[in-house]
Amino acid sequence: LVRKDGQVKLLDFGIAKLLANDTDPGLATQLTLQGGAALTPQFAAPEQINGGAVTTATDVYALGVLLYILLTGQHPAADAHSAAELVKAIVETEPPKSSDAFGLPDSKAAAERRGATADRLRRQLRGDLDTIVGKGLKKNPIERYSSGAAMADDLSRYLKHEPISARPDTITYRAAKFVRRNRIAVALATLVIMAVVGGVIATALQARTARGQRDFALRQLGRAEALNDFNEFILSDASPSGKPFTVRDLLGHAEHILSRQKAVTENRVELLSEVGDQYSLLEDQAKARPILEEAYRLSRGLSDPSVRAAAACALADGLVRSGELERAEALFQQGMKELPDEPQFTLSRVDCLHRGSEVAQERGAAQEAVARMEASLRVLRESPFNSDWARVLILNDLGEAYRMAGQNYKASSIFENVNALLSSMGRDDTRMAGVLYNDWGNALVNLGRPLEGEGLLRRAIEIQGNLPILLNNYAFALRMLARFSEAADYSEKAYKGALETKDRFTIYRALQLRAAIYLDKHDFARSAAMLAELEPLLRQMFPPDHMSFGQLASLKAVLASWQGDPQRALQLANEAVSILEASIKSGGRGRDFLPTILIRRSTIEREVAQPAQAEADATRALEQFQAAVQPGAFSSLIGGAYLNLGKALQAQGETAQARVAFRSAADHFSKTLGPDHPDSRAARQLAGTTAQ
Repeated sequence: LVRKDGQVKLLDFGIAKLLANDTDPGLATQLTLQGGAALTPQFAAPEQINGGAVTTATDVYALGVLLYILLTGQHPAADAHSAAELVKAIVETEPPKSSDAFGLPDSKAAAERRGATADRLRRQLRGDLDTIVGKGLKKNPIERYSSGAAMADDLSRYLKHEPISARPDTITYRAAKFVRRNRIAVALATLVIMAVVGGVIATALQARTARGQRDFALRQLGRAEALNDFNEFILSDASPSGKPFTVRDLLGHAEHILSRQKAVTENRVELLSEVGDQYSLLEDQAKARPILEEAYRLSRGLSDPSVRAAAACALADGLVRSGELERAEALFQQGMKELPDEPQFTLSRVDCLHRGSEVAQERGAAQEAVARMEASLRVLRESPFNSDWARVLILNDLGEAYRMAGQNYKASSIFENVNALLSSMGRDDTRMAGVLYNDWGNALVNLGRPLEGEGLLRRAIEIQGNLPILLNNYAFALRMLARFSEAADYSEKAYKGALETKDRFTIYRALQLRAAIYLDKHDFARSAAMLAELEPLLRQMFPPDHMSFGQLASLKAVLASWQGDPQRALQLANEAVSILEASIKSGGRGRDFLPTILIRRSTIEREVAQPAQAEADATRALEQFQAAVQPGAFSSLIGGAYLNLGKALQAQGETAQARVAFRSAADHFSKTLGPDHPDSRAARQLAGTTAQ
């Protein structure tokens, strides 16, 4: 894509194989591993393939590959005809010398393209150039040039006919490298010799098992690469004519190609799931749903458990947005049962668990959601696939599970660590960073730090665009900052966007937020209209004991209070508290919402002349808000609890205690909302009034 400022951005959605060859879309392509580190296989160093540290030496290796191609017209692993063979060549096989490349059968054509004979080019490359290229392509990063500049210096020396710093490999060095590169083979050979004494049968069986696991892993790697390499998807591959295109254009082209395929293969099913996932990320459920359903239907005819499980869990994740939570949970359970408890299915299990966590979150099973994400992280840490990028994905989802469970302080700490990881990887302006900023901003808002949260949420929109859920989250922060008109505009846009994409999850949240904003603006007719539209939607999406019905009852209570019916308001407030308490007791969501519900009931209790009950609710809310943040931290939510506590104390004639509460409220409000916020001014004014 080309941004407005002219900067080119390379994108990939796991569909590069499709677009690489329209005439034969079934061919496999050499792409990166699903869930693995981001890399371009043809230029990847051995340490990248093995999950090792990526350093300057990794870039030197890529330069070595590029130099080899420029000199010889072919890749160092030219004999690799599949993704699996390419990976094996990079990790295990020493490439032929650049001069030897012109001794191969097809070298004559390459030489003619350079206006020379193969013999002449072989003579020119032999010697120092062979040595320079070979040093750049060492398997061990320590043995390569220390930097690109060092490599360039040797090339400059060669051109000036000066001695180069690199030295050709000795026979001893090559023998040692062979032993280190083929530890298993050498060890097995040694054991075969020792088998004259005994143990040959056991050793042979172990070797066969190891080879079987290795071959299975390479086959899986080859197939995953054919589906998920976003570095290999070059802009010109997506649009050979150079015409600009959008993400939706790209996905639409993928749909068209997939629709022409008739054979039911593992690759086709996984591609369908990938395209459906990308539509879900764009919050286009109208597009995502039928594609994910098709992938699931086709997967039922396949025997590969990882493909069957992936299709089931991807559909479960997609159904969350449509509010079909019971079927989503059943599909997640089905996907997990498909997976054998064997190491080669580790990544599939990690993927299903993190999707199942989102299903549990929206079902209201907050603790189950956390347990699934913790299990996903545990499985990843115990696996050989524990890369930095995989940790970023899983840790961010774990933080979101904690946030949805009301543990916002723990969530914020995790998000801070994820942000540091992304920054160290140079990915702090990517889509993943946008996801992080949205989740982190929500956690800070829930901690009563909306000024900080607003900045992160705005940054998420700048990166990912005007996705409905992002707009609604931003509107929530604006409401806390008393920017009610802006909040109403953003939430209205979120609602309209969600209607277009049939995202019921965002529709209900936007209706709920708009009802609250209109209450703040004293537009009671519009607030009532929002609640009237919201209630039947909730009944379609959730069971009667879901915490969202507690939030609904609480908003109805505030509306009844403003409309002059305090007794009805108190009845609804009591109902709201009961629903939230029951949800929390059963392990569901509501922990972070209950204190707010208590504050609203406290306000109504003052209106019906029950100041003691109002004080009790305000005190209880204050204790819960304080327990949710770091000791001594400032929070606008704590400020709100102090404000209501002060009013309850004032109603009972406890002037001195009320003044202390008002001062605490003013302190918290000023630190988190700013000194000019209406709540800050109100708290200062009440503190001054009680002092007089």
